[in-house]
Amino acid sequence: MTDTDGRQTSDIAPDLNAFLTSAAFALPDMVGPGTWVHHAPFAFWLVDALRPRRIAEIGTRDGASYRVLCQAARSLGPDVRLTASPCVEDFHPALLADHDARYGDLSRVLGRAPAGAADQVDDGSVDLLHVASGGASVFAPWRAKLSDRAVVTVHGFEAGPSGIGPRALWEELRARHPAFAFAHGGGLGFVAFGPHPPSAVQRFLAAAAAHPSAVRSAYRRLGSAATQPAASRPAVPPAAELPPPSVAAGVPSLHVHVAAMAPQFLEVRTHIPLAALARLPGVATSLSEKRIELPRLPKDQPKVLVLQRPAMNDLDRWRRIVDEVVGRGWILVTELDDHPDLLGAVHKVPVDDRSWRSVCLAHAAQTSTPAMAEAIRAWNPEVKAFPNAARAVVGEARRPASDGRVRVFYGALNRESFSRQVGAALAPFAAERRNVEFVVVHDRAFFEALGPCTKAFHPAQPYDGYLRLMSDCDVALMPLEGGPGERFKSDVKWVEASSFGLASVASPVVYADSVRDGVTGLLAPMLADWPAQLRRLVEDPALRAEVAGAARTEVAHGRSLAAAALARRDWYAGLWARRFHLAALLKSRTMTVV
Repeated sequence: MTDTDGRQTSDIAPDLNAFLTSAAFALPDMVGPGTWVHHAPFAFWLVDALRPRRIAEIGTRDGASYRVLCQAARSLGPDVRLTASPCVEDFHPALLADHDARYGDLSRVLGRAPAGAADQVDDGSVDLLHVASGGASVFAPWRAKLSDRAVVTVHGFEAGPSGIGPRALWEELRARHPAFAFAHGGGLGFVAFGPHPPSAVQRFLAAAAAHPSAVRSAYRRLGSAATQPAASRPAVPPAAELPPPSVAAGVPSLHVHVAAMAPQFLEVRTHIPLAALARLPGVATSLSEKRIELPRLPKDQPKVLVLQRPAMNDLDRWRRIVDEVVGRGWILVTELDDHPDLLGAVHKVPVDDRSWRSVCLAHAAQTSTPAMAEAIRAWNPEVKAFPNAARAVVGEARRPASDGRVRVFYGALNRESFSRQVGAALAPFAAERRNVEFVVVHDRAFFEALGPCTKAFHPAQPYDGYLRLMSDCDVALMPLEGGPGERFKSDVKWVEASSFGLASVASPVVYADSVRDGVTGLLAPMLADWPAQLRRLVEDPALRAEVAGAARTEVAHGRSLAAAALARRDWYAGLWARRFHLAALLKSRTMTVV
């Protein structure tokens, strides 16, 4: 086969991992004018794959591309550094107005023309150089700054005439180095400039050479989704609907089976992520509840069993289960999303080393928070945290009720001790404001502590019913005292509420890691803060809408279910690739557990 450029291509379906990871499904935090935003998904992928130590942009104009690079680099940790060199005669800094506040710890915007700015950067230090505008003369002073693993990207060559500007630079670079071009969004050229490109770059170029149309189509469609303003993005991010190329015939699918041993009220950790995985090409899924019922599959087929919250009362029985699962060729992953200290307090059972057997006696473990992952790592170093994701995000801001009524939602399990105190603290405000209706699910202690007021009680609901009640409200309450094991809980209630456009009032315990106080929610450190913060949201509809909108946007950008599914698939596939090594480690742990 040949592509549109007349180059030979492959009939074998491409390896999606070579050019698509969960990073590509991120969305830019600001959508500005111009064509660059079409390339934001590729920039997110590139920064994640390349893991550059220094990123530089030359010819910065409106700042759109540089904001995306900063946003992408933020996830790499504190060691990455960024530098922007504006195109002085045509620099419009509007999109960089909040640069120092958001990215000043890792980035500098230089005040010189690109040639002079290069003198401020060490030779051989730049792993990723983006040419936002300009041609060979702008690029020349930066050649010496590029490392031996450097990648160069050139934007805008499709819009200019041949022989000058970005087009001339692109033509020069692609003639001398391995390269690939995207034609959409004004054109973006990708060049493996350094003599020793990282393996991720080599895999991308190989996939792009064999399947150029598939690679271009994927990023053209992702780019189209990224251009939409946050408020108009649909409920399911368009990335979730992207149909990547089908898996080649004869290539065994990755099979993921979830055995949900405690499925009630925990669909967000079982059924929902499994359904998202099932929509990915090359992934097959199955589910059993309260028992392990594995499908019969060829021993050499990639397959992973995710065992959610297994009971570990009988060690000998557990060893037999592990032996059978491993003997049938499965990777065993234990899902544990609550700390044993919390489970012990709730069920009034002692907690000791035996409480960690379920994660110790497995190839790997998964959970929902970094704190919980660190706790598990002491017992099994092969652990991954998958933050909870939103199944859907509303596309429009919530409109205040015409009668001025504000509905406040609270629903939780096993928080009665502290929720009773919060309810009592809210009681005077609740009695005073009859236009505020409290919608309470399951927690009778909180409901009674509110006293006489406008309120409605609902027993524990199936997950969809719980979400329906929440979605009809304006504000969500999330009290958490910080008792045994509680600091390891996840922020799932904030994700759920934000996805429906609710503004949140939350305890700092757990939620301070997700909520930017006054921006994406309001924090209530003390009991007296609960009525004060709720009053702010009730009496100021503009603030309520602003906080809810910011939270909704953040969840839409950073908690996409499609991106989360890709992250799970990639990790499971990696476990399978290392199955023999993991089996040896599991065997050694099994011998030491008593």
